[in-house]
Amino acid sequence: MVVYSAGVGEDISFDLAILAQYPLTTIYAFDPTPKSIGYVQRQNLPVNFRFFPYGVSDQTGEKTFFLPKNPDFVSGSIEQHADVAAERQLVVPMKSLRDIAAEHGHRYLDILKMDIEGSEFAVIESLAASGIVCGQILVEFHGRFWKNGKKRLRNAIATLNNCGYYCFAISESGDEYAFINQKEYKKRALFIRKQGAK
Repeated sequence: MVVYSAGVGEDISFDLAILAQYPLTTIYAFDPTPKSIGYVQRQNLPVNFRFFPYGVSDQTGEKTFFLPKNPDFVSGSIEQHADVAAERQLVVPMKSLRDIAAEHGHRYLDILKMDIEGSEFAVIESLAASGIVCGQILVEFHGRFWKNGKKRLRNAIATLNNCGYYCFAISESGDEYAFINQKEYKKRALFIRKQGAK
């Protein structure tokens, strides 16, 4: 399996659980946050956990990155919102999903996981044009950062639906959503049935 994990923070428990369950998986993890980079460098990681110190966005290039108001917190963002400080900023590299996938020779991702502090909306909007197909998309939405957050969430879900992804789970908080690619799921289920019939 190929898993893209965008937004590491200081918690890779999900990624390590995937590797424990599916040891042939390769995790491609992305985060430009200084604290996250330091955290990953301190870990004793398996070779199939590959970390890249840049963020995932809808465009490739350098962007202004705002650090959290509370210096004890980890998550920064290229989006200005109430939890980040305008005066605590730096410039970080960002890459589009399409460019990242092209760099690694990927057209299909088994899982795309995003916890990218508001950038998920732009990445989702760029998904259709990227040519990348995902089996599942797991995303934490940060609509709470904006007054029109509910509208942004509805638009993002509609975009995913139009691309063939349908929600199959929502967390109790209402922030984390899991989507499955119905077409890919049916194709793989048919393949497994055919293999079992041989």
